[in-house]
Amino acid sequence: MATRAPRASGARSERCRCPGCVAGLTPFTVPHFRVYCAELVLDSLKLMVLEPFQALVASDLFAGIPEIWEVIPEGNGKTTFWAAMGLYHCEHRSAAFVPIAASSRDQAETYYRQAEAFVENTPRLKKLFDAQAGYRRIR
Repeated sequence: MATRAPRASGARSERCRCPGCVAGLTPFTVPHFRVYCAELVLDSLKLMVLEPFQALVASDLFAGIPEIWEVIPEGNGKTTFWAAMGLYHCEHRSAAFVPIAASSRDQAETYYRQAEAFVENTPRLKKLFDAQAGYRRIR
């Protein structure tokens, strides 16, 4: 599964309409990502809330730490977090490409389905991205 940015080339659009940019927050910071996540509609139809451990992972990622080990028990939102992060990256980096690697095909499928649910359930993202289930790709 791969996720591509909705814009063709060049730098991030200065007309980004995500809630964080509208609020004047700097992209690729935890406050900006927290506001971005608060707009995302989960498959349960509830809004995503960025958990403290997820904010720590995001902080390390935004700081440029090249390798992050996320040792957290199953069922605690890791896949949901990374699906949100993949879409966030695509929205804020022009010509972004997010390949997905997982320990199993089922896990990669779960990641895709979570990202697809965000796109299908979040009105602004539904206008921005196209979830192509047959290809397991979001453009």
